[in-house]
This record gives sequence, structure tokens and C-alpha cells, in this order.
Amino acid sequence: SRDQELFLKNKPSDAFNEEESLLNMYYVPHAKEGQTPEVQVLHKNHLGSSLHEGPMAFYDQGKKAAFTRTNLSRGRAVYGENGKAHLQIYFADIDKLNTMSNIRPFEFNSSNYSVAHPTFTNDGKTMYFTSTAPKGLGGSDIYRSEFKNGAWTSPENLGSNVNSEADESFPFLANDTALYFASNGHGSMGGLDILVCYRSGNQFSKPLNFGSPLNSRFDDFSFVLYTGLTNRYNSNYYLSLHSYYCIYIYLNYLTLYSILNLISY
Repeated sequence: SRDQELFLKNKPSDAFNEEESLLNMYYVPHAKEGQTPEVQVLHKNHLGSSLHEGPMAFYDQGKKAAFTRTNLSRGRAVYGENGKAHLQIYFADIDKLNTMSNIRPFEFNSSNYSVAHPTFTNDGKTMYFTSTAPKGLGGSDIYRSEFKNGAWTSPENLGSNVNSEADESFPFLANDTALYFASNGHGSMGGLDILVCYRSGNQFSKPLNFGSPLNSRFDDFSFVLYTGLTNRYNSNYYLSLHSYYCIYIYLNYLTLYSILNLISY
């Protein structure tokens, strides 16, 4: 949040099946040079379930947050008509001590499809997110909802410049103009690639694929900008003897550095 690095990590012991690992949110407090801070669970009193939780986005100058979690009731997964437990978006207030309160669901959540991965305009009045809602263009699409008169408007699909017949997910809006997201469509190099579309009003340009080295033949996703647009973070998935996700920092579009190797599963 304000002075911490926030990220997701696998929870391999809490899988729905042998092929799926669940995610939780962790943070690393800022530390002095030469010190190694301890990785800690984020808001474990509120986000300590055994199901998917994350990612999270902050808005309204860090006073509010929105996060993804599996649809649950009393700690147990709630399954939809297709027999799956879907993702939902929740909102929370954040006080000066980084304590969460007033956790509430997004009014357009559903038990029968996923709504996930929120990101916001600078004023916090427009939210972009991923959904597998029916009548989309592909498996999962990116949508937009505006906060008007104390409520969120009905989600609007961003259309074919952003969405494809495949899957689009993990959107991140930078400076209200550049929408970064992951897609395994739009001529992907393999798996999920990181792309960007540029916003003008409510319209978006056709997507640009960053190519190598940011993208690979494996899954590359969850791109964010940080520290005055100087550093970029993204996750990358490699398949080897053990499959695992890594977080990378990307400096000045020139070099990729692995900054954190997450637990294998």
C-alpha cells in the first residue's frame, strides 16, 4: 500500500484440484539498503481465507481499495450453476494505519461468472476490470463501470480494439491514458502477452504488443507502473522441472531483472 510492495503468491496447499494453486496477497515493507524485510500476509484478519484473494488496487489517494476474491460465504466457496466458484470484486476503506474496514461487494458481481482485477482512473470514478460475463467477445473481456450518484453503472464492454475472441485480463490504467493488460489473443507470442491500448475519451486504440524481452512464449501478465513511471513490474510464468511464477522489474524498457522468485507448485 502506501509504503509497501504488494504482490500475489501461490498457496499450493489450498487448491481446488491437483492442477490449480490458489493465490493470496502479501506485502514487503520498505527497508533500508542492505536489509531484507520479511514477507507478510496483507490484512490477514480480513483476507486470510483459503481461497483466491488478489490482486488489489488502491484509489482515492490510498483511502479506498478494491480487490478480487473467490465468491464465499462463511469461509466456504459458493458455487454457481456451472459448478465453479467464481471470482468477485470487493471494496474496502483504508485508514491512516492501513486498516481495512467497511468491506462490501461490487453490485455487479455474479455467482455464475467471474468479475475480477480492478484498476481505476486517477479520480477513482471509473473502474476497469475483467469479467467472464456472457455475451462477451471471448472467454474473459475487459469492462468499464463509472461511479455516479453514489453507485456504479452497468458494466460496458470495451469492444474489439481491446477484447478478442480469446482472453483479456489483468488490466492496469496508467495516467488515465494507457491501458496495459494481458491477452492470449491479438497475435500472442504464446500464452498471455502484455499489451497496451491508448485511451482517447471513451475509445481505445488497437493494442500494441511489447514483444521480447517483456513477452515470451509463456504467460506474461499483471503489468503495473511504479515510482513516477520509472520502473515497471510484471509477472512471468516459465515451465521447467518445477512450474513457478516470478515477479520482474523492468527498467527504462531496456533490462528485465527478476526481483522475487515465488513459491513453486
